[in-house]
Amino acid sequence: MTQFGAPLTVREVPDPEVGDGEVVVEVLAACVAPYATEVFSGERNYPLALLRDRTTDPRNAT
Repeated sequence: MTQFGAPLTVREVPDPEVGDGEVVVEVLAACVAPYATEVFSGERNYPLALLRDRTTDPRNAT
């Protein structure tokens, strides 16, 4: 998911790098609720926020 209202897509992303005090968890399977598209499109008004990608987000620059 790249933005609300955009279609859900599958894409390749770089492997995460572990920082101090962090762990990487491998997810083998995850459930996607049948109403997920309604939530992400805004049809169901749930308070959601997109997570930042700490590897590409400019706010992580040091």
